[in-house]
Amino acid sequence: MAARSLSWHLGMLVFIAAAPLLVLAAALLGWTALATRQAAESGLREAARALGTAVEREVAVWTGSLYQLAASPGFDCNPSDAFQSRAREIAARYGAWVVLGGPDGRERMTTLQAPQRGQALRAVRPGVSDVVTDRVSGARAVFVAVPVASARNAFCWLSLGVPAERLGGLVEPD
Repeated sequence: MAARSLSWHLGMLVFIAAAPLLVLAAALLGWTALATRQAAESGLREAARALGTAVEREVAVWTGSLYQLAASPGFDCNPSDAFQSRAREIAARYGAWVVLGGPDGRERMTTLQAPQRGQALRAVRPGVSDVVTDRVSGARAVFVAVPVASARNAFCWLSLGVPAERLGGLVEPD
C-alpha cells in the first residue's frame, strides 16, 4: 500500500468533519422550503375562504336590496316613476345599475346601459352570473338577479349589475 501524503489525510479529515454539516444544511433547506410552501398554501386557502365569505355577504346584501325594491308600494312588475327613482337610489348606493325584466328576459327598464346578461338571469331563483364583458365598451360586470312575482302574480326579475372591479375590493389585506 502506497503512503498517502499529508495533504490527502488533511483533506479526508476536513471532509469527514464537514459531511454531517452538509447533510444538516441540506435537511434544513428542505424543511424550510416545505414549511414555506405549507404556509403559502395555508395563506391562499384562508384568503380564498375570506373572499368567498365576503362575496356571499355582498351578494346577500344586493339580493336583499332587490327584494326590498320589489316590495315597493304599487310595484306590479311595471317601472313606475316611483319605482325607477328607488331603483336609481339603489344603483347609486352600490355603484351599479338595476334592470327590470319580464319573464321572456327582455328589459322593461334599466338605470344604465348594461352589458349583455344572457341566460344566467332567466332563472327561477336568485342567482349570480359569471363575469360578463360588454362587447362594445369592454366593461366587465357580475349580475345578481332575483325573480319577482307581483301582487297580480305577474312574473318579472330584478337584477343588479355590479362592476367586476368592485369584487376585488371586498377583502382588504391585513
